[in-house]
Amino acid sequence: MKKKLIAVAIAGSFLLGGGITYASTNYYAELVNNQENQIKDEILEYYNKELKRVGEQVHHDMVTHVNQEKNNMLEDVYKYLDSKIDQEQQDRMNRHSKEIDQAVSNMEQELTSYIDELFINENK
Repeated sequence: MKKKLIAVAIAGSFLLGGGITYASTNYYAELVNNQENQIKDEILEYYNKELKRVGEQVHHDMVTHVNQEKNNMLEDVYKYLDSKIDQEQQDRMNRHSKEIDQAVSNMEQELTSYIDELFINENK
């Protein structure tokens, strides 16, 4: 009888231990399952934080890009403006040079005529 009692006690202890182990397993499984919403909240928080970081980085990069492109464009525009100003300077100089050349040519003709008259009057 003692052997039966010991066997029943051992069997009971296995069943009780198995039940406790099963209950423990369920407890931990439930613990994980109960954290699903917390984990989702953490994921959502990380997602929003990273989207904000990406948005700020994109904004920063685009502002930098806009400034660089504006500077490149201004450099090209100022080069064009300088070439136009240089051309205007050259055109003005050419116009003045033509007027000077014409004035000098007219004056040369008048002076040669004057010299010729001097000689004509001298020989009279």
